[in-house]
Amino acid sequence: MAKRDYQHALVWAITAQEAQPKQADTNLLVADILLALGNNQQASEYYHQAFKIDPQSGKAAFNIGLTAMVLGQPYAKWFEKAEKLDAAYFKAHQQQLSDIEKMLASQSEHKQSNE
Repeated sequence: MAKRDYQHALVWAITAQEAQPKQADTNLLVADILLALGNNQQASEYYHQAFKIDPQSGKAAFNIGLTAMVLGQPYAKWFEKAEKLDAAYFKAHQQQLSDIEKMLASQSEHKQSNE
């Protein structure tokens, strides 16, 4: 994944996840790679699995919120949970939220101007 070879990383991550499906870390890894590949729906599913395994994971809660935001689903409660569970992670990734909000606003404006 560090080499940004997400396709190969995904194969290895899924292999690890299948061997240890009840490990939050393996589910988070698969989700992170899917997110990097732009597969938001699948990433969300793995983030949900990770959160179900570890309901104290601020990272999982944050990324559930992130994928929900992109997918046009309710997301505010997930960011609230993430901030309560891991304020440092939430703060470190707030720029990511701003970037996605800008991207979604831009897409919405572009869509409206084409209608």
